[in-house]
Amino acid sequence: MPWRVDWVNPGPATVATAVFSHGAETIDMTVTCDGTDPSVATSTHTKQP
Repeated sequence: MPWRVDWVNPGPATVATAVFSHGAETIDMTVTCDGTDPSVATSTHTKQP
C-alpha cells in the first residue's frame, strides 16, 4: 500500500502543511520559511482501530 496525501494547506501562508498516511500510520509535515531558510517539522501518529 503506497503513501497517500490526506490533507494539504499549501498557502500562500506563513505555514504550509501536508498530512500523509500509510495504513495506520499518519505523518504531519509543516513547512515554514524565515526569510530564505526553510524549516520543516514532522510528527508521526498511529491511528487506533
